[in-house]
Amino acid sequence: MRYFWFLFVLVSIAAGEITVESPSFSHREAAQIQPQRSHASSVVRSAASPDSVKIYALLVEFQSDSSLSTTGTGLFGFRTDSLPLTLADEEELAWYRSDTVYRFDNLPHNGQYFHDQLTFVQNYFDRVSQGNLHVDFELFPSQERMSSEYPEAFQVPLQMMRYSPGEPRPGESDLEFSRRRTTSLLRFIRDAIVEADTTASPFSSLVMDDSGTLWEVTEQGDSTKTFILIFYAGSSYLTDGAGNPLASDSPSDMIHTFISRDFFEEYYSPENDTVFAGAVSEKDGVVGLSVQGQHEDIRISEVMMSPETSNQDSLNWGINGILVNQLARQLGAPTLNTAGFPAIGAFGIMDYAGYSAGKGFIPPYPSAFTRYFMGWDTPLLFDEGEERLAAVSASGTSSERMLKVPLNETEYYLIENRQRNLSTKDPFVYDTTDSEVHISSTVDNFYFDSLDLTTSTTGSNTIIDVDNFDIGLPGSGLLVWHVDEKIIQARLEDDRLNMDSSYRAVSLKEADGVMDIGVEFVNALGQRIDDYGGAEDFFPHYSSRTSRAIGSMGPFTAPSTRTNDGGQSFLDLSFTPVSPHGRERYYLRKGSDDGFDGYIVENFIDTFFTVTAEVGKTIPQFHRSRQKSLGARGAHEFLPGNFLVDTTGTEIFLLDTTGVYFLLTASNTVVTDSAHLHHFESVDGSQDSIFVSGVLPRSMPHMPSALDSTGILIPSEETLYLFTTGEYPFTLDSLALPLSATTAVSVSESSFWAVGGDAGVVLGYKDSLLTSFMPEGFEAPVAAVACIDLSQPLFAGIDTLGNIAVMDTGGVRAEYSVDSRDIHPGPFALAAADLGAEEGVVLVVTDRKNGLYITRLSSSHSSFSPDAYVTTDAQHFTDIYRGYAAPDNPSPPVFADIDGTGTPDILVGGTNGVYAFDLRGVLKRGWPAILDERFSSVRRSITTSPIVGAQGGSTRTLFSTGTGENVTTYITKIDSVRSYDFHGETQYALYFTTEDSRVDSSLGHRPGFVDTVLTQNDSLVPANFAPGGIIDFRDQRGERLDTVVTTNAGRQRTSIWPVSMGGAAQTSPLITRFTEDETKTDLVAVTESGTYVRWSMDTTYLNFTQASWRMVGNTPGRSFFTTASPASTEKEEELDGFYSYPNPRTIRRGEEASVRFRYDLGAFAEDVRLTIFTMDGMPVYRSEDLTGYAGSNEYLLADLSPFGSAVYRAILRVRFDSGTEVRSSWNMAIIRDGAE
Repeated sequence: MRYFWFLFVLVSIAAGEITVESPSFSHREAAQIQPQRSHASSVVRSAASPDSVKIYALLVEFQSDSSLSTTGTGLFGFRTDSLPLTLADEEELAWYRSDTVYRFDNLPHNGQYFHDQLTFVQNYFDRVSQGNLHVDFELFPSQERMSSEYPEAFQVPLQMMRYSPGEPRPGESDLEFSRRRTTSLLRFIRDAIVEADTTASPFSSLVMDDSGTLWEVTEQGDSTKTFILIFYAGSSYLTDGAGNPLASDSPSDMIHTFISRDFFEEYYSPENDTVFAGAVSEKDGVVGLSVQGQHEDIRISEVMMSPETSNQDSLNWGINGILVNQLARQLGAPTLNTAGFPAIGAFGIMDYAGYSAGKGFIPPYPSAFTRYFMGWDTPLLFDEGEERLAAVSASGTSSERMLKVPLNETEYYLIENRQRNLSTKDPFVYDTTDSEVHISSTVDNFYFDSLDLTTSTTGSNTIIDVDNFDIGLPGSGLLVWHVDEKIIQARLEDDRLNMDSSYRAVSLKEADGVMDIGVEFVNALGQRIDDYGGAEDFFPHYSSRTSRAIGSMGPFTAPSTRTNDGGQSFLDLSFTPVSPHGRERYYLRKGSDDGFDGYIVENFIDTFFTVTAEVGKTIPQFHRSRQKSLGARGAHEFLPGNFLVDTTGTEIFLLDTTGVYFLLTASNTVVTDSAHLHHFESVDGSQDSIFVSGVLPRSMPHMPSALDSTGILIPSEETLYLFTTGEYPFTLDSLALPLSATTAVSVSESSFWAVGGDAGVVLGYKDSLLTSFMPEGFEAPVAAVACIDLSQPLFAGIDTLGNIAVMDTGGVRAEYSVDSRDIHPGPFALAAADLGAEEGVVLVVTDRKNGLYITRLSSSHSSFSPDAYVTTDAQHFTDIYRGYAAPDNPSPPVFADIDGTGTPDILVGGTNGVYAFDLRGVLKRGWPAILDERFSSVRRSITTSPIVGAQGGSTRTLFSTGTGENVTTYITKIDSVRSYDFHGETQYALYFTTEDSRVDSSLGHRPGFVDTVLTQNDSLVPANFAPGGIIDFRDQRGERLDTVVTTNAGRQRTSIWPVSMGGAAQTSPLITRFTEDETKTDLVAVTESGTYVRWSMDTTYLNFTQASWRMVGNTPGRSFFTTASPASTEKEEELDGFYSYPNPRTIRRGEEASVRFRYDLGAFAEDVRLTIFTMDGMPVYRSEDLTGYAGSNEYLLADLSPFGSAVYRAILRVRFDSGTEVRSSWNMAIIRDGAE
């Protein structure tokens, strides 16, 4: 790591990101980013073609001054105009006159000096763009005497301090001061442009196109895209006090920032233009400063800025980094630091720590992402195998300079080889802190004299070129960049790619496994220091903390190859130098006053490294198949079956709401009808699989169901479509329905089927309609149907108001209505389990907000049993487990015996995880299965159905993450809201300020939630968007399955779950087996962008044969039905497991809090009582209204208002039918957060 206390100043002002108030947005073209889909066709930006741009550089002075709050006189080159110099300026001038202090960028700062600065910019971009970008420039006013002592310059009417207030006024808040400073800076821009336009008219050769871009057009008709740069007199605020905040003495030094169009749009008001005083106006949709162009008035809407110098207080610091960063931003390269904090550190110019490298004189190469984004480097798409990677700074090599390794649908690595020094020269400053020679870890750890520098021949000694821009990096080796295009797509228009503190769009995989770039520390003096990267962040490296080289990444290393959502990619990467090992040795430390011991890091020096990529090396029994972009929109649940008679194994029928369908087969299946083949490219661009696709005559709002093994039923409006399968193309028939279908078809094993509609239910058999009717109790369209008996036409249905009916061909046999006071609005989902003659049939209804309702139907199917009816609102449980603003959840419930008792349990998706209940609605012990808190933004609602598989003979639960919300942090201010398009859906990005004054963001929100945000605003607990999607696997106690694997750190017990899909789930997972290989099981899913994902694994990890509810609806016919035979066991009169949860119960001010008590009984008890005492024996609460069922019981104590902050003793007394009495006690803690 490299930590430097003087970076406090860099952070405080970098590009105006804290002191200068930034506007709401900084526009970029979102269309440049396309989600990965097929990685072979994904492009951040297409490869660049040679292009030229021109910089109009305006030299601008202030009115001269003798102020103590600024550096210099307000004029270029310390010109005084007869004003006396301050003592500080006399000292500054003395350092310029010294031969050893300001070696570079010395006086004179004349026309040639600024010409030389721009020559460096020209040489830099020519090199880093590989000749694809030529930068031309022209100085204004025209410098007729380039070598004179002072340059010709425009002069604004005020002194610098008037444009750059250095201190807040008495009583002025930070926000008010920031806004005043911003408006003052914009007035300087206004005055500078107006002065230039009226004095020398440098803009008379420019024209403006429809987008607002400026072009210089010559008399010959040649045109060049042109940008405006202002060089202003004086030194940079960045280096005040030589980087020591305690020594800062010129707070009114001007701040450089890139003035984007958003500044003009936000601060311009036609009705009350107090900032620009009429100089700004709108033309053709472009808001900017009005100047006279070649033919008409044009608008200047973007301005780059740079100080005359960064030399100050004896610190020799360059402006080269500022200039290349400003031009890169002008060219459209996204900013990669966060608001005031580094995010990629010293490894690229789009982070302030990067463009400050090499003491500001030698900025490094742009990061791999920036070069890829700008089209200056095209990476080799690299999935598996070996590839040689050349150093970015190496010349004359034909090897690859960048590798792109996909992780999932939207995420990938960009790998590059960055070398500080490949020459025979030895430029480094050495140290012997540990009695051994090593490279100093200070920021200026190289000798400029030992570099291949090209400097000006004038007295200013300006650096205009350098052999290797990467000499300023903190080390050498391979950098691995983690890029998430889904996040980029959402944030690109705002130029805030790394604003989210939890999920950055572009991040460095820090090789030491400690992700601390951007982490703030405080030293012994209370000064802020930041980590912006070090030698330990390169692959490979040796460290004194380990006994081996850190030269690989894998599923279980640190850093790992997991995706942003925490899912496994199963990727292993290793990095090996090609040549004999050259080394750079660093002694890293924070500083002698910080109390941290140093340690040795050795980097590898080599022009070439070998990168090896393997998928499944660590876990060969678990194989991630390549992902395919089907483009399915609104995909329905998978339908597996043997739909092709000339193949063995299973095919999958996938239908979306538009009527497009796919027949997904095992890899390399050949379908003879070539007219219907659909070819997909794999990640490396080669053909991987051949699928069948087609389009049905109309939209299809309901999922398909299988009819025996011969056909597929799909209802749409008043038509039931029947695909007759076997040979492709399938035969498509239709059956007219007497109603408009509102549900999928539910089919029994005997080929009877039912479909609900707007006017009742239709029953049928195979390809025939049997009857239709409207149950008397139904008052609305039918929401769901399910089988009650697989051998006869007996079905249950529920309408959208919660009325339930059981019916056969003879009519309605039983009806029941869910109490409307208990339910959330429909639509509803329905599932049934037949427990035999004694127990009857259990029906479970879920509403659209996670409500769960259970009732029983007699074994004769003629009546419901109100006494056994239990209402359980799952939303209450999700409140306890950090639930918030649950989204609509249409997924059906699932029955499965997860603990081996013989009695089925109920599984439903809900807020933050999956919930398991027994048949009375009591939450199973160990559940809900909550998503990882480590990946905080992944805690969201599960809106797809779980499925139930098996491992080692035991039942296991799989579930996938869908869209939903997550609790992250309290906010104090909503800064802005912006909508963006994601796969045709409007989503919203929120930018807000947290309790600790950090700026953060949250993505993926729906309009209803944003309305809530804008209404409540302050102190809202906002939802956050997870950047991907996972499939997780839990055991009977809701715990993740683990296994023993061999890693580079030895054998470890860990988990291969969850696995990454790359996007939120559009369908529930499906357990299937494509081939007849009984040792294999396949797991498939489709993401919200329409990408089909498949994994193949040994039955060690997932057993297809033992899976009990392997798909939505349980059977291909969507019966939503199962049978069970509960084991008959001898019941013992005992009480076990008495406790309350959550415990302790923390109650916020004004909250209506509750707590639940849980207890297990071995047999039915006729009397159960709860008494709660204070610890000194005073009774506080009594209840005799507790259930006494054999098995798990719960009691809701809904009102905690009588309880203050204390520990209470809860006593449970139970009397069984035999008269036996037992009791148990529990200490319950209440914590009230804030006085009442």
